Amino acid sequence: ADPVVARGLARCGRMVTLAGRSGHFKPSSDVAIVLSDLVLRSIDALGQARCRESVPQILEAVDFFRGTPIWMMDRTRLATVAQALGRIGDERGAPLLVELVDESGVIRTRHVGVDRLATQTLGDVALLALARIYGIPPASLGFESAEGDPEFAGFASPDLRSAARRALLEWQRRNAERPAGGREPLPPAPREP
Repeated sequence: ADPVVARGLARCGRMVTLAGRSGHFKPSSDVAIVLSDLVLRSIDALGQARCRESVPQILEAVDFFRGTPIWMMDRTRLATVAQALGRIGDERGAPLLVELVDESGVIRTRHVGVDRLATQTLGDVALLALARIYGIPPASLGFESAEGDPEFAGFASPDLRSAARRALLEWQRRNAERPAGGREPLPPAPREP
């Protein structure tokens, strides 16, 4: 997207969020549902545009809308946010993504090989976004992808999922204060036999 359009989308999301915080609409109203959809579509577009300067506005909008009934019932909205933050690649989005990595709600299931299924949870989407932010190849964490679905990366077993989460969160904890060029490599993820 054009940088001017991206700034306009970020500003729109911020204004809607401020209107909600100041009580101009009730979180459970039809107006809130429509505005939350507008904000979510703006966040998705900002992710597609890789608009780094929009990260504070995205985080502010999520902070407000994730407490509304529509976002609490439909967790895929947070998956859209996680994907956008992963595309943008700005480390300011990492704290929100860390909060989401333990979310176990299944988003999708795909075939990743002959007689092999993998599931993608909201936590997996957040973990994948963190990997992208830190420049870690998803395969090094044990993510499996489905042919023809570039947005899908999941795990074939809960054990692999848990090991990947532990590995990335431990790596992040150890490297949080280090500059990008001085970070330790990620240890290899365990594989199923």
